[in-house]
Amino acid sequence: MKRPLKLLVAIMAIALVGSGCGSDGASSTLSDAATMRYTLKGKPHTLHVSRARLLSEVRSLVTNKPFAKFLKEQSFTIDPHDLSADSKLTAIWLTQLIQQATIDELFAARHLKVTAEGRARAAKSAAGFFPAETIFPAFRALPDAEAFVMLKEKTYAGARRRYGELSDEVCKRIESEHTRKSLGELTSDD
Repeated sequence: MKRPLKLLVAIMAIALVGSGCGSDGASSTLSDAATMRYTLKGKPHTLHVSRARLLSEVRSLVTNKPFAKFLKEQSFTIDPHDLSADSKLTAIWLTQLIQQATIDELFAARHLKVTAEGRARAAKSAAGFFPAETIFPAFRALPDAEAFVMLKEKTYAGARRRYGELSDEVCKRIESEHTRKSLGELTSDD
């Protein structure tokens, strides 16, 4: 386990250094967003992430309405016509592409195959991690903040009926279930 981990760490370090400059300090090719150079079993290898692929994937991200909404909520600047508008998003996604190219190369070096079906299954599974539009109707036509307060009050009342006096452990669990993050950043002030 240590050997593959060391190899992956070495490839990532080389990828980060190689993405901006060559061994002589000169930049990589004009069509690359990143160029990674490394040695595996004594043989030099070069991986490329093209600018076209990077911009295409970033464009796909910012034109995906639920994901674009999530990005805006996280203070990213979103403009599908000007992808340089938010270099943070582009840099983050470039890092993801570098990692994917590195992992793909590591799989190839180990003669492991990832099928299109396997990638599709993984993509479908990962889709659940990203925000989607809410599917729940408003509770009793209350504004979200009021519904949130009512839900919290009813949760405590139900817990008292079930457990009697509430322990610190039960209260902590209730509070963790009612965090801002689990309710889409709602607060009682919204």
